[in-house]
Amino acid sequence: METIGNNIKTLREGFGLTQEQVAQYLGINRVEVSYFESGSRNAPLEVMIRLSDLFGVSPDVLMEEDINIAVIHSAIAFRANTLQKEDLSQIEAFQRFVRNYLKMERLLNDKN
Repeated sequence: METIGNNIKTLREGFGLTQEQVAQYLGINRVEVSYFESGSRNAPLEVMIRLSDLFGVSPDVLMEEDINIAVIHSAIAFRANTLQKEDLSQIEAFQRFVRNYLKMERLLNDKN
């Protein structure tokens, strides 16, 4: 739990997001985000999937022991002072699109 929490916090801060912004995006209380980051509570699978989509990484990257690898896997960082829940939802969709495109490209290249 501690590793996942540290990775969530590092990626969140790397994207310049507050716990409040992430909580609004997830539809939960800011305190819950704090619990996940501190490792005092497990993040449910659906939360980990939404966070991985937001950060542009696969969910397993959130469990990576080496935080440098987790940061390297972060596809694109969006930074703004006034991101709203709707903005984060669009970023999530874009990150998911990019990740799926890269998977498809890799699969097509493997066949050739």
